[in-house]
Amino acid sequence: MKPSSARAVDFRRVERAALLLHFDGGWATRILDGDVLGLTGAEKAMLRAVDRRAFRADPERAARAAAVIVAELPVAIAVAGVPRLLSFFRADAFVDVIVGRAPLVVGAADFLDSAPARIEGAVGRARRRRHVDVGDIVVAPHVAAALVPDGALAQWTAARQSLGDDAVAAIGAGRRIAWPAFDDAEAAGVLVTGDAANPAVGPCTAALARLLHRLEDGVDLAAFRAVACAEGCDDDAEADALLADLVADGLLRRG
Repeated sequence: MKPSSARAVDFRRVERAALLLHFDGGWATRILDGDVLGLTGAEKAMLRAVDRRAFRADPERAARAAAVIVAELPVAIAVAGVPRLLSFFRADAFVDVIVGRAPLVVGAADFLDSAPARIEGAVGRARRRRHVDVGDIVVAPHVAAALVPDGALAQWTAARQSLGDDAVAAIGAGRRIAWPAFDDAEAAGVLVTGDAANPAVGPCTAALARLLHRLEDGVDLAAFRAVACAEGCDDDAEADALLADLVADGLLRRG
């Protein structure tokens, strides 16, 4: 039995393709002639049948999304520049946002992949994290960590203060920040705690940052022990003691 035409079309994929086109018309060739979003022939035919003018890029849509990103990644954008931010909407990384694999701000931070983007991206992840039953052991809500060069946190703190209370306006007026070169991109850790409205950003060890990052999707006890031992615990007993401490400190939760 041949599949029906309805089954040949996933309207969510078609909708996502249309959304990409509204952000940047350059997606047209990549979507209709390539494998972006994995559209079927029927889905591509549906898009080709629509007047292209209906899919013209909407500058205001990208501007609104950019403003949201600047508000949460101010130092990262002041360092990278607005043109670099706008290139995100033409990058493969933006597809992850469109299909729901990453929130807009987190996707942009991963795309920029600088020390300030990692710090501010961790704040963004912490703000959006909710308690979900994804494993026996998982990072607690409103907690996140990042790996950065030694000295980057202090540099970021000073840079953020220099932008003032209205960082969006400062960046919109052309404000840029020079970022120094650091030797080791993952020498230190940054820990975000607190709540969504008032996140606290402070230092932590690189080992703790790596551990928390690897636990974001949730793991069982055996996997936790393996990760903990890889980060310095001598045996399962020491890993279990570490787990108890991290739960008591509010950094991890057990299902």
